[in-house]
Formats: sequence, structure tokens, C-alpha cells
Amino acid sequence: MRIEQGTLPGVAGNQHYTSSGADSSLNQPLSPSGWPWVPGQTYYVRFVNSSGGALPITFTMKGRTALTDDEDEDGLPDAWENAYFAYTGYGTADDNDGDGIRNLMEWAFGLNPTVANVARLVPGTGTTGLPAVMLTGSGSTRRLVLEYVRRKNVMLTYTAQFASAPGAASWQTAANAPVVTDIDAFWERVVVEDTVTVGEQPRRFGRVLLSAP
Repeated sequence: MRIEQGTLPGVAGNQHYTSSGADSSLNQPLSPSGWPWVPGQTYYVRFVNSSGGALPITFTMKGRTALTDDEDEDGLPDAWENAYFAYTGYGTADDNDGDGIRNLMEWAFGLNPTVANVARLVPGTGTTGLPAVMLTGSGSTRRLVLEYVRRKNVMLTYTAQFASAPGAASWQTAANAPVVTDIDAFWERVVVEDTVTVGEQPRRFGRVLLSAP
């Protein structure tokens, strides 16, 4: 089997990938540079039978979504890790830039995991940043509003929660349905309003719980 980027492979000589063994396979993620599987390129596969007789052949190709493929199963897309670290060995709980924000949150909210930054999302217009918690209304009818950005079509669950105390047992999933608006093909904006007013509970907290498979 011979694979070449951009041109038809030859029957001999060097190619981007060659294999002469039985049951050979190639497992290679998309890469922003170098070869193989560079985004936007065309690849050609050629099978050369040098045995002198007819031989059976089976060829299977599995395409995956580069934005979400997680070959090492560490909870982070390989393309995202390669783009920032040129390495896929870090996990969701790591904090490479030391800003107190773990990699799962950096990826989920569009932050740069190599630059220390705890910036909050700018409500209404921001496209990256940690979830914003605000008050809406007036007087005793005021209530919390939670706004955050969410990735589309990824294996990650965002759950808006509210509580009257920061303890783990107090958090409850938001009862109100979220208001979701598109940002672009990859992101959307989510706004969730609490059902409890400050007149009912003077202390309220909001958060976004992230869970990955």
C-alpha cells in the first residue's frame, strides 16, 4: 500500500507512506503542518501487487471529525491539543498555564490553555470566556442570569445550575429553559434565568457543570 499527498503514488520509490506487510494499517490524525492528513489536501492510495499472481485485497477507511476526534481518549480533542501544545498527552484536569482553569474548561469556553487568563464572558457580545453571572430585574424581584458559550456537536454536556449555598449538595439544575442563539458554525450562546428571586433567597449562586464521556 502506498499513499501520497497531492499526486498519484508510484509503483516504487519513496512515498509519504508505504507498507509491504500483510494486514497493514495507518492511524493518523489531522495535523496543522507536515504530513499526513493535512486539512484541505487530496490523498491518493495505490496498491501494488509484486507477487506475480492474483491476490485478494480488502481496503477499509474510517473518516472521523477532526474537531472532535480523541484518539488517546483523554477527554480533549486531539486537534485542539495539537494546536496549542503540539502534543496530546495532557488531560482534562491539567492546568498548563497555571491560571486555575483546567483544560476541560479552557476547551469548553474557548480559552487559550497556554496563556494565564480568567476573563469572564462579555454578556451579549463575547465569544470566549468563563460563564457570566448577572442580576436582572429590580428590587426584591431581581434574579440571577447565567450566560455562557457552548460548543456545538461535541461529546460534552453543559448543565446550568443554581444554588442558595456553594455546597455541593445545594446545586440544582436550572428549571427555566435556556435561550440559545447561534454565534457561528461551531459556537452558540446560552442564557438561563434563575426561578428564585432575591426576595425569596437573598443569597444565590450560579455555575455551569461540565461533563464529558
